[in-house]
Amino acid sequence: MDYVNEIKRAELLGRIDHYILNKLEAKDFPTDPLETFFISNHLVDSGLFPTMDVKEILRIYDRVMVLNKKNKDKLYEHRAKFIHAFRDWTQTEFLPLYFDCTKEKWGLPTYTKKDGIDLAGIDPLQMELALHTAIMIIKYEPNYSRNTGIEMLELLKELGSAKAERAMKDGSGTFDPADVGYKDERLECRANDIFSTITIHIKDECADSYARVIDFICNLLNKGFSKSYQIKLKSKSKQLLPIPGLDKSQTHRFFANALQYSELFPKLEAYARLAMAEHEWYDDTEGEKNCMPGTYAVFGLGLTDTQYFPLVETYMNLIDQEHQYVQQSFTLALIQHYGIDPTTLPTIAACLMMCNEGKFAKERARFESAQNLQVLLSYMEPFDSYEAEHLVYLIWGGKKNLESRARKEKCEDEQHLFKAILALMDENK
Repeated sequence: MDYVNEIKRAELLGRIDHYILNKLEAKDFPTDPLETFFISNHLVDSGLFPTMDVKEILRIYDRVMVLNKKNKDKLYEHRAKFIHAFRDWTQTEFLPLYFDCTKEKWGLPTYTKKDGIDLAGIDPLQMELALHTAIMIIKYEPNYSRNTGIEMLELLKELGSAKAERAMKDGSGTFDPADVGYKDERLECRANDIFSTITIHIKDECADSYARVIDFICNLLNKGFSKSYQIKLKSKSKQLLPIPGLDKSQTHRFFANALQYSELFPKLEAYARLAMAEHEWYDDTEGEKNCMPGTYAVFGLGLTDTQYFPLVETYMNLIDQEHQYVQQSFTLALIQHYGIDPTTLPTIAACLMMCNEGKFAKERARFESAQNLQVLLSYMEPFDSYEAEHLVYLIWGGKKNLESRARKEKCEDEQHLFKAILALMDENK
């Protein structure tokens, strides 16, 4: 049996009350994340509060969110502290009351409901806190944490929670119904933030139908819907982008369909700029076909008109090239579509810098005119040596290949440019 120092416990409870009354209630100033770390963990500490006041816990959480709402970065930090504390309580105190938990060294925990559980005896307020925890994990934590939140909902459903069952069917309920559902004579849309799915039925294939869906998606993203979502599409049109290596998903098909309508290009660009986010991927892609939200719109627009090259460059600056490879096929398609000249080279070079490999050997001659080499040299001048080596590797297959090419060059001006590019790989430059 654990020993509890009642004097110190009383002192700590007094400090908690003082903090709530004099810092959270009496003032309207932002609070410190370290304070939130302590208060969130104290509130769910059964040693301090043998009988949890769940309504008070959620009220304090809401109050901290209000006080820190003007600083989004700090708000994220405060919310993360609460989620961590609530998740720890759910997994170590609440669920073990009703489930046996086993965990392999490297695996995820497995929960098995205990025999003889009296579902009617479960504290409904504690169930409510566990439900809030699951929904907050799904809604606010990084995409890789979503399965933890979904599993919690599954377990709560197993314990008889009608709210958990409803959340899994219709969503968390934290969005306005008008934001997660739309229907007219041309289309029907339904979003579920628990599974990050947007179900779309296009009844009338026309620009207006796709425009309304894009508006629907953008509104969801602006309201906090997960950027790592997927589209479940029912439509007669079955377009795909002319880029090998992309997943032939329904999300891909939706945006390829929308790109048939030039009047939608501004909406698609606005969507892409809203959707793009580092370390987020469409939920129906994986492995080598992983792609950041906004990918299909960016690739389609980039292959449509050079006016979208700034969008392409913005996209390239955001991708995680260690976990996404589809940009390699896009870059090759871009080269083959536009060719290489002083106007296209900076954007193509920016794309190449985000490729780890690719079938560019057949295209290297396009880079080797004096004009293009001069543009490439100017582009590479700010580079560190390793960056220069990377771009040379993508175009010529490495430094030795470029040295060999320079020796064979008969034109003095171009030979000078080759040597200048080679010099950029000197670590002592």
